[in-house]
Amino acid sequence: MDKLRGENKEVKRKVKEIERIINGPMGEEAQANLPCDFQPFWEDIMTDEILANLLAPKALANFGTRLAWYRADIIKVLKESVPSHGGANTARSSTTMAMTTKDSITFDNLESGGGERLKNHIKMIREEKRPAKVAMIEDECAEISEVEDKPAIRSLSHEMDTLFTCMLFFLFTILIVKAITSVLIQNSSKENHKLPPGPSGLPIIGNLLQLGAKPHETLATLASTLGPIMSLKLGQITTIVMSSVEMAKEVLQIHDQFLSNRMIPDAMKDANEGLRRKKVQELLSDIHQSSLRGEAVDIGRLAFKTTINLLSNTLYSEDLVHSADKTGEIKEVVENIMKEVGRPNLADCFPVLKVFDPHGIRRRTSIYFSKLLTIFKTLIDKRFELRKGVAYCTKHDILDVMLNDAQDNNQELHKDKIERLSMNLFVAGTDTTTSTVEWAMAELLRNPNIMSKANAELESTIGKGNNAEESDISRLPYLQAIVKETFRLHPAVRLLLRKAEVELKMHGYKIPKGAHVLVNVWAIGRDPNLSDNPCLFSPERFLGSEIDFRGRSFELTPFGAGRRICPGVPLAIRLLFLMLGLFINFFDWELEGGIKPHDMNMDEKFGLTLEKAQPVLAVPIKTTN
Repeated sequence: MDKLRGENKEVKRKVKEIERIINGPMGEEAQANLPCDFQPFWEDIMTDEILANLLAPKALANFGTRLAWYRADIIKVLKESVPSHGGANTARSSTTMAMTTKDSITFDNLESGGGERLKNHIKMIREEKRPAKVAMIEDECAEISEVEDKPAIRSLSHEMDTLFTCMLFFLFTILIVKAITSVLIQNSSKENHKLPPGPSGLPIIGNLLQLGAKPHETLATLASTLGPIMSLKLGQITTIVMSSVEMAKEVLQIHDQFLSNRMIPDAMKDANEGLRRKKVQELLSDIHQSSLRGEAVDIGRLAFKTTINLLSNTLYSEDLVHSADKTGEIKEVVENIMKEVGRPNLADCFPVLKVFDPHGIRRRTSIYFSKLLTIFKTLIDKRFELRKGVAYCTKHDILDVMLNDAQDNNQELHKDKIERLSMNLFVAGTDTTTSTVEWAMAELLRNPNIMSKANAELESTIGKGNNAEESDISRLPYLQAIVKETFRLHPAVRLLLRKAEVELKMHGYKIPKGAHVLVNVWAIGRDPNLSDNPCLFSPERFLGSEIDFRGRSFELTPFGAGRRICPGVPLAIRLLFLMLGLFINFFDWELEGGIKPHDMNMDEKFGLTLEKAQPVLAVPIKTTN
């Protein structure tokens, strides 16, 4: 023992540190609280042969984080200086076990369950068993040992806990100071009294806790008492909410020049009519096969497949999904993106927290985005390879248009830009269209009398079992009214997001520069001052009405309005009419499981888009001409 200590000063220093920990107050406290079953092991470790025991398989470094790190260094040094002592693998396994459990088996938790866990680990060591986690981090432990051998890094590792605690304290102090400053400014500034009325909030977090699981409904309720324009404090962000046609017009038309900035950009390109017709025919074929088998279909999933393949052909001249399984996989990824982006996020209300990603939203979203990017990368790489061939024939899709334009202008078009453009198009264009089709069919199945009226109109106008063409849309006023009523009652995007670029005045109230401005489309659609029985699905309210959904009528703005209106409106509208016309004109429908129409679940699922909480499952029955 003495000989080993004399051979290496570094080992000697670390051994003394270990002995100091064990013989100090911590060691006495741990010994006092240790179960009787562990006394033999404790006595072994307390002997002068501590170094030898540290190398033994039964000796688990359970004396805290610092001891575990020292132990890793000691074993590394001894493996080099005393190779004949025991098995290197045994020592390394013991070290790995120590580091794996160092955060959970310490002096602080021996009294609260830590003893039983320690006992189980000692039992595994006696039987020469190791958890699967140990094997997975063997290489990591070796790297840690090498890093710890450097004095500067070793010192840094000892101080990490203290540094992290200081950072949290500093952050908390900043938030407190900002909160106090905000309150003082609010009480002393006359200008702030010109903000729109709003509910009282809490220090620091403001009105965050009042929003609930469905903010659009909460905001609509608040607007009924506070008025059509109100202000909230969501963390550090001043948020102005508009809940009437007049206020929507102020934001989307009158002051549109200064409120055209928003957080979520979208982009969409139109596709040609022939391609849309082809994809709708493929949709018809899918439903027909299910009809022959008497199987229920998922309306939302079918609409999603049609929409996403239309977009993928517009961009890449290829179908992105072929099978039902692949459709479900990609649909789940897109839904998860919309769900994560739509979640309330403290980082949006407290910008100082963005670096910490407090809810893990950025991390999860990046995983879903990477899955989509991998799909697009495969398609783009394939096209780049094809274009290298002499006999390549231009596809006349968006990808070739972009590549040809870049080539003609001697510009370099990076693949990653194309991939991210594709992702924006798919995320913005698929979920909103799918959601609207699903809600429309849900309301039609829930209201068979409305379905019958739509069926009669299609039969008299284009004939039973015939395809509706885009030129037929203007001749189908009742089908148009169904689409408008779906937009009113179930807008895919329930809150239009804007950001004030300059300070503005609206109806005598101040809108501060940088404030978030929300137009509650969901609340406007259900405003009892605009419609009788606003919660009732009644397409008749739009028959003979001049109300338009392309941004000119602020009673109905499912696609936004002004400079930030969705550029994909023409594509979405045509596809909506074609799919609904097919569903209604070719098939009768029965809800799966014999569910009665009035028993349908019409709950909403909150996210960036407003989806049904439960999918629409119905059995198609082929009608006869």
